[in-house]
Amino acid sequence: MNPSPFFFQPYRGLLTRGYQSSPHWVRLSIDPSLATTSQPHILRIQPQYLDYITLFDPLEPSQHVRQTGGMTRLSVDEYQSLNFNFVIPVGDQPRYLYLKIETRSTTLLAAQVLPPSQVLRQDRLYEVFASLLLGVLFLIVIWALFQWLLEPSLLMASFLVKQLAVMSHAAGYMGYWRLWLSDYLPPALLNELFSLNIFIMTAAAIWFVYQFLKEYDPQPWAIRLFAGCLLFFPVQVILQWSGYTQMALETVALLSLFMPMLGLYLAATARVWKTSSEEDLPVLSRNQLTLLFLLLAIVLWIYVLPVLGLIRVEPLTLYGIMLYNLVTSLMMMAALQLRARHRSRQQAKIQERLLMVEREVRIERERREEQKRFMDMLTHELKNPLSTIRLVTYGETEYASKVSAAIADMQSIIDRCAQLGQIEAEYVIPRTDTIDLKEIVRNCQERL
Repeated sequence: MNPSPFFFQPYRGLLTRGYQSSPHWVRLSIDPSLATTSQPHILRIQPQYLDYITLFDPLEPSQHVRQTGGMTRLSVDEYQSLNFNFVIPVGDQPRYLYLKIETRSTTLLAAQVLPPSQVLRQDRLYEVFASLLLGVLFLIVIWALFQWLLEPSLLMASFLVKQLAVMSHAAGYMGYWRLWLSDYLPPALLNELFSLNIFIMTAAAIWFVYQFLKEYDPQPWAIRLFAGCLLFFPVQVILQWSGYTQMALETVALLSLFMPMLGLYLAATARVWKTSSEEDLPVLSRNQLTLLFLLLAIVLWIYVLPVLGLIRVEPLTLYGIMLYNLVTSLMMMAALQLRARHRSRQQAKIQERLLMVEREVRIERERREEQKRFMDMLTHELKNPLSTIRLVTYGETEYASKVSAAIADMQSIIDRCAQLGQIEAEYVIPRTDTIDLKEIVRNCQERL
């Protein structure tokens, strides 16, 4: 039995009802006088994640259930495309069509009745748009893969995982999962995998932003709180396995309200510009980093607020998540590319400084070797005359003891110079020891 008209409320454009467990009934008015052809029209319904869409048409037998949605195979659709479709006759009298919408995700609905020629054109445009979107996301994945191979860091690995999840989610959201896999895998399993993809994409995005912001020395308590949001991932998986998929998906939307504000706070209060030297500063300034996260928050809220049924922003709501994923992927890729160039320049400067230090070390080593050779030559040249003087003056005059003492002093100076050269050349390792200062003074007094 059709629902009573008393319960219906008028709406235009996009229907947004947030996360609700009860089904929604939508009544569509069909006026044959507006049709441009008598051929059957196509009732086109978006988005592509609604579980069950049941059509009740007065021109069809009451016992004939006409159904489409994410929990049905594409092969049973009356008109097959990336969207959900029903073929409806025009008729000769105005009538009402009734749609029963059942879904575990948020309730968004856009319905259009199009003639065959126009629906073909709309489908081709939609396919071109979906292909371009997936193509851009695929190129970003390839770029991320090459960057990770060049710099196998946690930051690039997290960005690569996030982009793989984003591309997979985009393919499912645009209807390609159902097109490619619904005849091979049970639709219920595809729905579960798509929900799991959303949880993975959210967790990967949190992990990537955490790794990205860590380089900017954020507030410790705030960055720990940000990373702690990863604990929602196992909770979401448990809720899904327990049959509470809608609750798990709603936590994703609520996280999407909270995380941009926390990320914006982390960006605005980062301390790297105060705690690091000028050479170690990141490529983005404080204002640039704050602006980046402000834009990310605005784009995400444009999608999340209507998903929760709080506001309506047409036509961005229907494909707001695609806009968010595309814009954020491009912005983060640009930021990472700037970071990679900045790090390359820093490494080039470090390499240049290392070369300069090595050159200075080599010059200093050569100088010390030259000094050692000079000292060796000097000590050698001085020892021979001293030996001659010692031999000649030994026991011959009354001043022999004084001459011998002077020669001993000169010999001591020469020996110390030789030892100093050996120490600088690291041929001799100095050793400390305890001495008797009184003994040294007494010996000096006796000699002098």
